[in-house]
Amino acid sequence: MRYTRDYESQVGNARFEGYCVDLLERISKELDFEYELYLVPDGKYGDKDSDDKSWNGMVREIVNGVSVLKFSEHVARSNDSFGYVG
Repeated sequence: MRYTRDYESQVGNARFEGYCVDLLERISKELDFEYELYLVPDGKYGDKDSDDKSWNGMVREIVNGVSVLKFSEHVARSNDSFGYVG
């Protein structure tokens, strides 16, 4: 995921591009859900501080309730068949 060349003139999800953005858009249409993309303020994925044991990055956003991940029962069930062959 990265900013588009003209991201400063864009708003919302239109500010981003890339394979993951395209994939998320396609999945959201198939499963009928909405989402909002943004970069976390510190720009990190998430690492645990060895001194105070706190998280940073995306993990901190989730732990602190800033970012919320919600999945429907259908998406969360592990016994659904998603086209596995073999």
